Amino acid sequence: MVVSAAFAVKEKAVGPSDLSRRVMTGAVALPLLVGATLWSPWSFWGLVAVAALGSVWEALALLLPAEGSPTGGASEVEGAGGRGGGRAARAAGLVGAALIVAWVALGSGSSLSLPWAAGLFGAVALTGLWPGGDPARRVGAILIALALVALPLALLGRLRAEAGVAWVGLIFAVTWLGDAGAYFVGRRFGRRKLAPRISPNKTVEGSIGGAIVAVALAVGLFAAVEPGVSSWWVAGVALGANVLGQLGDLWESALKRAAGVKDSGALIPGYGGMLDKFDSMCLAAPFVVVCAALVR
Repeated sequence: MVVSAAFAVKEKAVGPSDLSRRVMTGAVALPLLVGATLWSPWSFWGLVAVAALGSVWEALALLLPAEGSPTGGASEVEGAGGRGGGRAARAAGLVGAALIVAWVALGSGSSLSLPWAAGLFGAVALTGLWPGGDPARRVGAILIALALVALPLALLGRLRAEAGVAWVGLIFAVTWLGDAGAYFVGRRFGRRKLAPRISPNKTVEGSIGGAIVAVALAVGLFAAVEPGVSSWWVAGVALGANVLGQLGDLWESALKRAAGVKDSGALIPGYGGMLDKFDSMCLAAPFVVVCAALVR
């Protein structure tokens, strides 16, 4: 139950009933997550695809709030330029995210990678031709969602396939369990606000506590399953990934605040949306992929 709670907790004010739903969500989601990660690289790619597509959909909902809506938000987003433009943008985002996951999984090492990627982003840019609204804003939102959400999450699959399960465990531990550490330390010792305009419940003390928890968990994990990797190297990677994960969380919080919503969606009971769960990895994943490659 403690691990399930850690899976679901983030450093924001929650009521007892909300926390109970998060614990139950964690109890169901954790076995599925662990099973998909351990079963095979391809089962993990399936998880990555779901995470990338769901997160891109929600990111576009935040980046393109409904025109004329008082608050915008994921539940009523249609995009700049009206209903048709919003639907076209989200459809293009989903197709682009699927192609990026397939590209990273199957062909990113090919000599055709750069032309293929250029063609993908060029096709996305054509979405701006949809009549009405601001085409530059629409295309910009799609490109941001693909570059800052879909591609980093797709790299998780490459991390699992090339570096192994331990490195995937590291990134999950330093982001999700680091968040849990930040929450509990912040609740007990938090005094100074970290970013009050973006996320009022986060504290400096919680942030430091989460980083310490992340480093300790990562070092312990590698000591148990990958003892050949230097503990100092693991500690440095864990610290960097945790800091980047916290920045990714703040980035998404800023998007939600601008859109006037609490969560990016309602897909995960008691918690919010897919992007709420994977926002930390959008900045942390590329860093961990590079660090893992340096020790292979």
